[in-house]
Amino acid sequence: MKGEGLGELLMTQMIDYLRQHGTQRLVATVLSENTRMLQLARDLGFHEAPHRHEPGTRWIELTLNP
Repeated sequence: MKGEGLGELLMTQMIDYLRQHGTQRLVATVLSENTRMLQLARDLGFHEAPHRHEPGTRWIELTLNP
């Protein structure tokens, strides 16, 4: 189902659920080569940075309830 929008659908549902239940932020580690996930994260408003302790990965973070 690659490229069919399933990842975006699941991520937006998870983000909505977490916001409704008071989660303050969502963080994840993504492989640097996983460009599709990194682009989806950018599209959804995540901030991205190199992961300090795991080479070859990126740290993504989204503030949900400031």
